[in-house]
Amino acid sequence: MVATAAHGLDYCEYRSTPHPVQIRLAPSPTNLFAASLHFIPSSLSLHTLTCLDTLSHAAHKEATFSSSVLASTPFYARPTAIAWANATVLLAAAANGVSAYKIHPDGEPQQSTEDEPELNPVFEHIGVHAPLGKGVALNAIDVHGLEIAAAGDDGRVAIARINGQLVRVMGGLDTSRIAALQWRGANELVTASSSGQLTLMDTRQSGPGLRLSDQAHAPTPLNCLTIHPSQNDKLATGDANGVVGIWDLRNMSEAAVERLNVHSGDVWDVKFHPDYPGKIISCSEDGSICIARWSSDGIDSNPSWEPTSGLVRYQSRLHPLGFNSIDVHAEANVLVAAGDGGAIVIHQLD
Repeated sequence: MVATAAHGLDYCEYRSTPHPVQIRLAPSPTNLFAASLHFIPSSLSLHTLTCLDTLSHAAHKEATFSSSVLASTPFYARPTAIAWANATVLLAAAANGVSAYKIHPDGEPQQSTEDEPELNPVFEHIGVHAPLGKGVALNAIDVHGLEIAAAGDDGRVAIARINGQLVRVMGGLDTSRIAALQWRGANELVTASSSGQLTLMDTRQSGPGLRLSDQAHAPTPLNCLTIHPSQNDKLATGDANGVVGIWDLRNMSEAAVERLNVHSGDVWDVKFHPDYPGKIISCSEDGSICIARWSSDGIDSNPSWEPTSGLVRYQSRLHPLGFNSIDVHAEANVLVAAGDGGAIVIHQLD
């Protein structure tokens, strides 16, 4: 394991709606909006993030960011995942299917109807569909162009268009729970499961897909995955033992896996930095957010940001609980995270 440098976080606050499941930044190069999905009560929130006067606040060791909830709306099912289809359309997965919302950050009122007399001025509900049938909970969703991929508790994956049209259902992909999935191109998906396996699927073909596992270690449930932004034969996963794995898929017959033991609990989310993919960011049940340096030659244990460390670990004295979700805004180089207890963290990366 590489050396570790501990750091604090710029900004941490607690929201009255606890148990955030996920937080995702809107894909806008200029605006800092984040959507968060919550348990108890089930709800969606839209946050606007603001960078304060960095120099004056830093001099007084004050927060350099502020956050405010622009709007919240009830979510009438157990929520599991959210994804932005574009800068103004947000998708939310749950036990009753996928709901789509048109986001109006300016909060302009929408036309009321007899069926929906009190539409939320920010969250305009534009549809819901259950691609795997009623009662099949969806664990993960991802969007590529106009197509949504949604993974169900029953091991199936549905491909549907944003307008709700079902394209196809791919069954029997994994007998265990699919915890995460991501598009690897226009016609290929990767899933990660509780069996510790990755499955690569061509959506134009029938069959179970190509299954890959770490041959050098005992299988460990995978919780999350992310694909390298420019090299789609590289991806990272987070597992139940606190390990971030970097997979090299160039040799499909035997995937090479680099392992980095960065956490002491479940890794719930992992991201390549979108502009600096040599940085892998992960968050965990142990209450830490870690940034590890990676290169195509493997894990780089040489100094990266600190003269004596190859791994940067962030923890907040205000938030000792686990972190469930992270995201990075490329242009602003800002990290957001959601944690147990309703905590929302915003941090300016180096």
